[in-house]
Amino acid sequence: ALKSTELLLPLEGPMEFTKNMFYLMNSVPDKMSRFLVDITDRELGHLGLKAYHTIVMDTIGFEPGTTQKRIIENTPFNKARVSTIVSELIDMGYVVNGSVGKASSLVLTPEGERIFGICRHLFISYHRELFSAISQDELEMLFSIYSKLNSKLDGMLKGDTADR
Repeated sequence: ALKSTELLLPLEGPMEFTKNMFYLMNSVPDKMSRFLVDITDRELGHLGLKAYHTIVMDTIGFEPGTTQKRIIENTPFNKARVSTIVSELIDMGYVVNGSVGKASSLVLTPEGERIFGICRHLFISYHRELFSAISQDELEMLFSIYSKLNSKLDGMLKGDTADR
């Protein structure tokens, strides 16, 4: 009997397809990440910022008053890493904790807002150049596929047996 997953594989070589898909699923995000690190080091390194700082600043910039818990949910970083990065950003003067009490309410300082603007400009330019290689329809399809894979992985990571 044919498994439903086998329907996704080309008939001429399922093993080759799997190998190539695995390579692409790992190499493209890795290359994007390395380029992000390179561009951040080149353009913002003199300010003491690393790519991981800009990822957290991005989250705070798009969601002023956010919490560390929300940053953990929206970035690839764990609780300890987010706490360290937020502390570094506060020490650098780019972020303040505007809360009173236990829950954080993180916002960018005026200098943090300026850096956030620079980051947005850099990343928009980067994405325009990268995604110019594909059409708008392909870009929408790519987003749809990644969204589905992300949801599936969320379920698998939570141990949902229906997602296996």
